[in-house]
Amino acid sequence: MRWRGISAILARLNRQRKGLGSRMFKVRRRRDLVRELASLRRELGELKVGLAEQVTTRRLVVVDGDGVQRVVVRADQTTGSVLVRVDAAAGETTGVELFAVEPVNDVGTAEAGVALYQAGEVAGSWPAG
Repeated sequence: MRWRGISAILARLNRQRKGLGSRMFKVRRRRDLVRELASLRRELGELKVGLAEQVTTRRLVVVDGDGVQRVVVRADQTTGSVLVRVDAAAGETTGVELFAVEPVNDVGTAEAGVALYQAGEVAGSWPAG
């Protein structure tokens, strides 16, 4: 009889310890979540400050309400351009592009100009060429 009583006491202590551990885990987890949330808020604040000063990208596309590209600003290692276009059949570009191109291999001169596109083809440019 006596051993059964001790077994019951030990079992009850184990159950209580498990419950305590579970509560401690929840408290630790809550603290971790609070720390993580504070960190995310700090990073979001830094991102907002950075975006207020400058947005850096190689390509920016402005679309209309239907998702059609209307303005495309693009840059790569040698070229910068702004294309303003209208919606056209089969994705063919109809619009105007302002561009600037650096000389190739530092030979020649940099060029800037305007190209007119009609149904996907260059319909005219300035300077001509």
